[in-house]
Amino acid sequence: MTLLLSEDQRDALQEVSNIAMGQAGDSLARLLGVFVKLSVPRIHVVEAGAVGGMLMETLGVDAPVTAIRQAFHGALRGEAVALYPDEGRGDIGDLLGYDADPALERQEELLLDVTNLLIGASVSGISGMLGRDAAFQPPTLVACGARVSRLLDGTETPWQCALLVQVHFSVAERGFTCHLIHFMPDTSVDALRHALDGFMATLA
Repeated sequence: MTLLLSEDQRDALQEVSNIAMGQAGDSLARLLGVFVKLSVPRIHVVEAGAVGGMLMETLGVDAPVTAIRQAFHGALRGEAVALYPDEGRGDIGDLLGYDADPALERQEELLLDVTNLLIGASVSGISGMLGRDAAFQPPTLVACGARVSRLLDGTETPWQCALLVQVHFSVAERGFTCHLIHFMPDTSVDALRHALDGFMATLA
């Protein structure tokens, strides 16, 4: 597989992602009024056909999830996918001050709002630190109650390999969790390389 980023570029992306995901976690914490834990972002280069296996490894089980995706474009182009395990998804209503176990349709509306916040904060954070602008399409529901193994089938993707930035958000003492994954296809990584080189030049 082609190496999409040099070691220095990968380190720079790790640093930028750490800050941006922290900003996204802070935005979520302020929205929910609770402490939000997040993992250290992981950076992968993945072939299209291996995405499903990577997601199963991330969640640790082929669990049913609600999946929401949102495309972003501008100098940096790609899409982000938020995965919410069904176990704990109902907590979102209570956390936002609604019914403790809202109807499924209402849960989906709330998760779309949360996804828009997380993806907007994280992508804008990365783009902003790299001196680039980002624009977004509205988030859309991909699946509800779907098994991870059936999501993001490599045959449905328009790319052969992609750069992924992955982070896990969770709420202390609650079952609510979110796995957020940014996909950037190999065809748009050149723009990312140039942006990272410019970022590193400002630190020299």
